[in-house]
Amino acid sequence: MTLQEANLTNLYKIIVLTTVKITETKKDGITKEQKEASGIATSETVMAEGDILVVFGELSNINKLIQKGE
Repeated sequence: MTLQEANLTNLYKIIVLTTVKITETKKDGITKEQKEASGIATSETVMAEGDILVVFGELSNINKLIQKGE
């Protein structure tokens, strides 16, 4: 789903600044987690399950988004 489709700005009055993708790699039996920011978010930025959203907005609106996701 893209940010435009999610409509977070209109629904929650927040702005998504970037998304962070987490990937896991395994080497010699050790699992490492790598986080990579995708750059400045646009309406065409694709969100995937497990992505971290870096957002800007009022805390009350951010909390509404968090509660919706639980």
